[in-house]
Amino acid sequence: MRILLAVKHFDFGGAENHVRDLANALVARGHRVWIAAPHGRQEGLLDPAVTHVPSAFTDVSHPWAALRLAALVTRERIHILHAHQRLPTLTALLAGGLAGRPVMATLHGQLQHDLTRWPGAALLLDRLVVVSPFFADLVARHAPALARKTVLIPNGIRRSPAPPVARGGRGTVLYAARVIPRLDAFLRDLVAAAGDVAPWLPEFALHLAGDGPSLARLEERAGAVNAARGREVVRALGYVPDLAGAIAGADLVLGVGRVAIEALIQGVPVLAANHRYLGGMVTGERYRALAALNFVPQHSPPPDRAGLATALSGALAGLHRWTAEALAVQPLVAEEFGIEAVARRIEAEYESVVAGAVARDPVRPLAVRPASAFIG
Repeated sequence: MRILLAVKHFDFGGAENHVRDLANALVARGHRVWIAAPHGRQEGLLDPAVTHVPSAFTDVSHPWAALRLAALVTRERIHILHAHQRLPTLTALLAGGLAGRPVMATLHGQLQHDLTRWPGAALLLDRLVVVSPFFADLVARHAPALARKTVLIPNGIRRSPAPPVARGGRGTVLYAARVIPRLDAFLRDLVAAAGDVAPWLPEFALHLAGDGPSLARLEERAGAVNAARGREVVRALGYVPDLAGAIAGADLVLGVGRVAIEALIQGVPVLAANHRYLGGMVTGERYRALAALNFVPQHSPPPDRAGLATALSGALAGLHRWTAEALAVQPLVAEEFGIEAVARRIEAEYESVVAGAVARDPVRPLAVRPASAFIG
């Protein structure tokens, strides 16, 4: 098949990492893949067989971007467009309409923000992918017209081929996310909490992975805590090209969504928390409930400095237990979230959507061979 993926950013982030890994997995399965995205650090991690099409998606420029994508789709005889995030989805819907091609979208964020604010989106979209049962239920309740087009496929994770790093159990905690103004209050409290924990755990260190417009402010706060404690308690790593390696070297990962899955697939304990919810540790008993929520503990209290300090101290005090819990769920996570299995499921949706488009309009030059024709 000939597939166009579209994503708004192409540096570090859950959607961007997923699109990169999906593109690489699809070309490994014999497909031809284009990615419409701005220039970014993910470019260097793409399989050489993936074609990167530099593209900007803004509220002002999306009509022109749609014209460019429609021309590309027609010229390259692309079968299907698969968009990620709000503006790429809007642009893909316009481009698909102009070129007469079906469009899929993956819902990574908020339903209202990404889709339902646009009249007609439910009619134009051929398939919606949601990454957790929580989002599937949200679509069913708030967008019934989309519900019948919705499938549940989690974001896939590429399992690192490198052997696991021997973790020292000294208390290295990793948090990874874009460093953006929306997270300023949370990161301020997290850095301060790290300073509160440090006197009780002499080897404790908090590593913050991620780049963004608030990085300078984060570095300033980390420097103040380090100066107050007389050692490097908090390290702002900035952009980390090998996040899997950084996770493998951590004793504990604090996060949700893709970051939590990337940690669990390597057997690293996870404290399920983000800027909205401060949950507990991922265990075998809690795994199913948290996985259904994309590891976002929806009914947990909001984080604050005191709560984060308590949660970090408790997690590190029971590190041996939490490591055993993470290793116990590791095979299940690999089976459910491995990028190869996810790519096969998405591939099947591509074939179904394209077949449906051909059935509706037999003149349309979209017929493709099934996956078995590509994969030996």
